[in-house]
Amino acid sequence: MIEITTLSELTIDGKLALHRTSSSKELFDYSTDELKAWFHGQRALSDAIMVGANTVRVDDPSLTVRYVEGKSPLRVIPSSDGLLPLDSALLNDGLPTLVATAKIAQAATLAALLAKPGVDVVCC
Repeated sequence: MIEITTLSELTIDGKLALHRTSSSKELFDYSTDELKAWFHGQRALSDAIMVGANTVRVDDPSLTVRYVEGKSPLRVIPSSDGLLPLDSALLNDGLPTLVATAKIAQAATLAALLAKPGVDVVCC
């Protein structure tokens, strides 16, 4: 059985971020320690966590378990062209990360991603 859970931080008026192009990390800063632990507990129970390429560009997330004990899930990043910031946190900590690209991704881009520790690439 496959179970998919969708989690998101929202403001009381339904916004995903405080303003356009801002990081959702700003919202997380307003969360209580109990809520942070709950979110990270959910993350620790998951096999994988997925965010889009633009989230990587804007938020530079680590997508690891930090507020509770537990194993960090596989990070999955769909990016048709594979153009992710090579200095982003999740491409440089050595933890398992899967980048799913399309056939339009350039060979040099794929090679740069594959050179990162813990990063695998699948071309769809």
